[in-house]
Amino acid sequence: MERLQALGPEEAMVDVQRIKGIGPFYAGLIVVRATGFADVLPSDEPKALELVRELYHLPALPSPRELEAIAEVWRPWRTWATVLLRAAGPRVLARSEHS
Repeated sequence: MERLQALGPEEAMVDVQRIKGIGPFYAGLIVVRATGFADVLPSDEPKALELVRELYHLPALPSPRELEAIAEVWRPWRTWATVLLRAAGPRVLARSEHS
């Protein structure tokens, strides 16, 4: 854990992906869970990208740069904002369909 914390979020995720079978999504989960980093934005997590596209009424999935701009207001809790987005986003979208 201390080693990953010392690397910082981006380097730690690259490092964890050296383990066979661990891709970007699970590397992000491992790093966030193991280190407690609260301001990591998973820019390549497909479900989160799709939810951002729908909730922000974007014509296509956001690019990493677009997602960074959208998520700027989520600082310093981008990790937890993304968790909330994934947990509540589908419910918010379902409600808007019935309105």
